[in-house]
Amino acid sequence: MENTAEKFVQLWQKAKSAYQNSANVKDYESSFEDVLRFLQTLDVPSSYETELLNIFTDPERSVPELLEFCLATLKWTRIKNELIRILNECPDMRTKTCTANVLSAYSDDWDGGEIYRFYQR
Repeated sequence: MENTAEKFVQLWQKAKSAYQNSANVKDYESSFEDVLRFLQTLDVPSSYETELLNIFTDPERSVPELLEFCLATLKWTRIKNELIRILNECPDMRTKTCTANVLSAYSDDWDGGEIYRFYQR
């Protein structure tokens, strides 16, 4: 039986691959939901908060749209605070834009959710 961290990596990689290999939301939304469901089941999400932040700052693993999808439901405060810090301190405009987009998922009127069936329910 694989451990929890391995399961997370497997789900994230599957969702990343589905996202990168399709221009159609229908083709990757279910894998985004799998990652979200996994994160919702954690008893102690703090280690995954750290991992999500590490993923966000790693261009090889980052999928900002997947992070937005998950954070729109999870609304983890520690990640929000760190994203605000990045937004305020980072001089790179590309990073600022990406960070602002992910932060927008914390808003009750997050417009990114409009493309997902999950958020239209």
